[in-house]
Amino acid sequence: MLKETLLDKLLKQLDKPAANFWFVALFCSETFLFIPLDLVLVMYVVHNHAKAFFYTIAASCGSVFSATLGYFAGAYAFERFGDVFFTFVSRDLFFKIVKHHQEFGNLVTFVATFLPLPFKAVTFSAGISGLSLIPFLLTIFVSRICRFSLISMLAIKLQDDLIPIIKKYFKAFLIGFCLLFIAGLLYFWLK
Repeated sequence: MLKETLLDKLLKQLDKPAANFWFVALFCSETFLFIPLDLVLVMYVVHNHAKAFFYTIAASCGSVFSATLGYFAGAYAFERFGDVFFTFVSRDLFFKIVKHHQEFGNLVTFVATFLPLPFKAVTFSAGISGLSLIPFLLTIFVSRICRFSLISMLAIKLQDDLIPIIKKYFKAFLIGFCLLFIAGLLYFWLK
């Protein structure tokens, strides 16, 4: 009963005017969050697929804003705060992305936005690599529109299958995400 009540309350929140604000705010802070925002997009699209285009564009614009913050953090603040960054992202993975950015430029940015890599690693490494800002942001915008359009289309197409799964396993998803988040923080902090 708790899982249905919690899910129902959450879905009711999506109908409120502030829901669009929170959606955009989440994607604007994507570089600094540890939440799989693709699932947030799916939940919004499944709840109101008539606004799927709006959600795709809003998520893409939010990602560009977030990428801008990550780019500047990498370019200007990394030396000072890099150790904090490495409590959340693997040092080896990060420097592989930096190396690839230096070799292949924004092609790496485009491909990496489709892979399960931390978005923050992609944006910070672009700043450290000295990629040109405008082409980098255009690449982020195009790649994010492609990714989020694909996710939105799949969510609409599969919504009849997704809704029962979400309702049945919502509590398990929520608990699992919280446990993974806590485990990840403990692993990187105690490492």
